[in-house]
Amino acid sequence: MESTAILLRRNNSGNGVCSCGNNDQEQVKVLGVDRLGFITSVQCSSCEREFALSPLEESYVVQMLYHGHADREAVIQKVLDGGHVEHVRELGSLLRRHSFYADSVCPEFEARDEECCRVTATNEASGDVYITEVEFDVQNEMSQRLQITCRGSCYYQHCSTDPACPYELTYKEKMREHLAAAAAASRDERREPSSEIRVNEAILSCTVLAANATVLRRHSIDNKLCRKCKNDDHDFLEVIEVDKYGFITRVRCRKCKQSTSTQCHQSRIYYEEIDESVMLERGDHVAWHRSLAYWHHGIVTHADDKKFTIAH
Repeated sequence: MESTAILLRRNNSGNGVCSCGNNDQEQVKVLGVDRLGFITSVQCSSCEREFALSPLEESYVVQMLYHGHADREAVIQKVLDGGHVEHVRELGSLLRRHSFYADSVCPEFEARDEECCRVTATNEASGDVYITEVEFDVQNEMSQRLQITCRGSCYYQHCSTDPACPYELTYKEKMREHLAAAAAASRDERREPSSEIRVNEAILSCTVLAANATVLRRHSIDNKLCRKCKNDDHDFLEVIEVDKYGFITRVRCRKCKQSTSTQCHQSRIYYEEIDESVMLERGDHVAWHRSLAYWHHGIVTHADDKKFTIAH
């Protein structure tokens, strides 16, 4: 209620809550609230004029007041001066880059209107209140929360390109297919309940892309994205499979056309099947099954195009 009154004053250049001269917030009637309890519209009791409010802006001011409880007047003045507007605008740009849908602010639903978003958590640093969690109120869809944990370390700031590289584009394409299939399954009453239903927590796409690249490099002796051709450029990587939780399970190098699983086995070591297409290198640990029901192990000591030798 306090943040609503402050925003009404700001919209009127600080001169009361209504342009008719009304400066008594007690003379304002609430006409509408959203599912989370934020006020969406009010009416001035003096002139009966109605005003629509921004629940997104309102939710951020609520957080500013909460963090600035020791100096509320300073916070109020900052809002009246428009000091919060840049953070709200930055949030919109950040959410659109993380969404799986073009121009959508919601990661896993098509929602282009920023007013479907509410700020639900922030932290304070250097005098500014930074948004760390938002919740989406999308009509006819399940609400979702998104924890914004990337900020300065965001993959999109440091690794991706403009326009977006195939690695990012193919991941988002696979996720859209997955989300569409999950939504169709949940709507079809003739089918068994789907296990691939959207959960309450939305996935932060940049962290999945960054984590998957780290896993690929960990699985390569050369610390490269592709073990075969030693490609380490995201522009030559594409996603070909994701699991039901939205994590990447298989990628393909566009240079050598080699596909690679990014799944880790529940064991102390990572292993992979090899055949004639795999180039062994000095230092590789190899093993093969013997007819006497045991595994024979060896370390590659030399390898070239024609043969390799091992210590076994």
